[in-house]
Amino acid sequence: MLRQARIIWMVCFALLLVSTPLVIKDVSAIRDSIAIASSVDYWYESQLTRYLLNLKVALTDLRYEPTSERFDKARQLLDVAFSGVTNLPKEGGKQWHKDSITNMSQIAIVSQELNTIDNLLLQQQGGLASMAESALTHVDFALDKLHAMTMEIMYRRNERVGQTDRLMSGFKDKLVFYCIAVLAIIASLAYLMHAHIRSERSLQTAYNNVSELAERLRLAKDAAIEAGHAKSRFLANVSHELRTPLNAVIGFADMMIQGYVGALSGKQRDYVQDILSSAQRLLALIADILDLSKAEAGKFELREDVADFTKIVRQASHDIRAAAMQAGVKLSTGLSAEPIIMKADPLRLRQVVDNILSNAIKFTEAGGLVTLSLARIDSGDVRLKISDTGIGISEDDIPRVFMAFQQAESHLARRHVGTGLGLPMVKSLIELHGGKVTLDSRVGHGTTVTIDLPADRCLPTLYKKIA
Repeated sequence: MLRQARIIWMVCFALLLVSTPLVIKDVSAIRDSIAIASSVDYWYESQLTRYLLNLKVALTDLRYEPTSERFDKARQLLDVAFSGVTNLPKEGGKQWHKDSITNMSQIAIVSQELNTIDNLLLQQQGGLASMAESALTHVDFALDKLHAMTMEIMYRRNERVGQTDRLMSGFKDKLVFYCIAVLAIIASLAYLMHAHIRSERSLQTAYNNVSELAERLRLAKDAAIEAGHAKSRFLANVSHELRTPLNAVIGFADMMIQGYVGALSGKQRDYVQDILSSAQRLLALIADILDLSKAEAGKFELREDVADFTKIVRQASHDIRAAAMQAGVKLSTGLSAEPIIMKADPLRLRQVVDNILSNAIKFTEAGGLVTLSLARIDSGDVRLKISDTGIGISEDDIPRVFMAFQQAESHLARRHVGTGLGLPMVKSLIELHGGKVTLDSRVGHGTTVTIDLPADRCLPTLYKKIA
């Protein structure tokens, strides 16, 4: 509806622009016709007729009473008649006046007759009475011409009145159309104004709703951040409280295996070894939870030192090779010939490599391949890439694996036990070093984890001796 109102307004406005000059032209033509039809020329002709009739009366008196007083009066009235002829409106004196009375042939004849009468009065041949009789003949002739001119003026006036009627009839139709267009514009403008006010109210309402929603989101965000901090504090406290009894379990189990409490049978030794292994895994899990909680709370601190990253990767691959062979997975390494010396936390770098390698071996079926490479790329950054031919991860699950306690939803992944802390911890540790972690994977084709550490952490090779 709003669009239709705009279209109506534009069309009516365009029609007004086109029709306004036509209306102005019609108004001007009607004004001219009315002015001409008002018979101004007829008024001048009536004045001339009156002057000539007065002159005729004076000459008649002079004819029957030829005295100097009568002659002077006739002479005076002749001058008045002359002035009436010479003071007629000229063509162009009025813009609307195109048919001036001066251009009519009868005026020239009247002027000629007045000149003849003037000559008769000057010569005064045959006496005043005879001269007055001759002058009366010319006055009657001039009056006849004025009468003919009067009829012509009346005819012209009637013609102008008819033309004005026709113009008025057409002008009425145009004026109705013009008024309708003006009313349509006013109605369209009123509707547009109403729509504008309504839109402003809607925008204000939407703005208030958005502001209220933004405030709710801010409160929800603050609540979520506070909940995250509370969770991190809870995990840190619980982890800390669990480490003390676990250390006691590990210590006593180790003492029993060492024979400090007496000799154990073969089955007892196996049970105690399982207890020790499970307690050590649980202690490692608690350590990971504590580290992740510190990282999420922004309280994790790196113990940076000079680290030989090449040596760390080589040692990690060597230590996990036995587990790879036991799983039937082939491990292939490709390390740079020149050592890569970095300013980093050696323990955390080893933790990163161990987590990724253990995941790669764990999720790769027997007969699969895990490839590890370490080198500096063209930009100067250090790139560690670990690829496997394992079960892979769907594209939708990739963001989930970087979230704490989350795992891929694949049924193949669910067959393997895990806490879902490995990759989130890797991501946190690498980001603390200023690097980034990317993961590319396809279900059934394997996974590639790429770690890039910034070039400004690299040190010259001479630091190798210190490392």
